[in-house]
Amino acid sequence: MHPVNPRSSRVQLNAATVSLLRSIVQAGIVVNVAELVPYLVATDEQLARIANVKKREFMRRGINQHTLEKICKPEPVRASRLANVLKVLQQWETEQDT
Repeated sequence: MHPVNPRSSRVQLNAATVSLLRSIVQAGIVVNVAELVPYLVATDEQLARIANVKKREFMRRGINQHTLEKICKPEPVRASRLANVLKVLQQWETEQDT
């Protein structure tokens, strides 16, 4: 594996996709990092930032209560869900600074 673009969240695999007729369709596959690492655990720094926000505030912004509880335990959650929580956290922190 090697990154296609260091600023991107995509990674190129040296593999080939094969069609239903078993012919090679393309020589390289580009996938999202979330497909390679389906589950993540929040870091201590992320947990500290999340602890500053009330659970109800996350829920108002569309974060599932059980997902938030798993993140705070800390238990593995889908990378996309952790990314959504961190996105909401960043938005909340930006609003508090202004």
